[in-house]
Amino acid sequence: LRCSVNAVCWSPEGRRLMTGSQSGEFTIWNARTFSFEVIMQAHETAIRTMRWSASEQWLLTADDSGIVKLWQPSLNNVKFSNEGHKEAMRGIA
Repeated sequence: LRCSVNAVCWSPEGRRLMTGSQSGEFTIWNARTFSFEVIMQAHETAIRTMRWSASEQWLLTADDSGIVKLWQPSLNNVKFSNEGHKEAMRGIA
């Protein structure tokens, strides 16, 4: 099933590209080979924005329902999830 991509974010070192989709899934791509490293169903609603930490050790994602998630370095576990926003998140600084 193909879904539109709502957000794109390069890692600080430029080695990875992350895309966030309408389905709530994110994909992390190897920028050199353009093969995927991780595909994960991260949110229940559309991902609208995402940001790598400067060290590339953490990742923030946010969705249409206002949920923000902080991902561990392994990206297989949510370290923190905040449902404090009532509207869609449009940006993370």
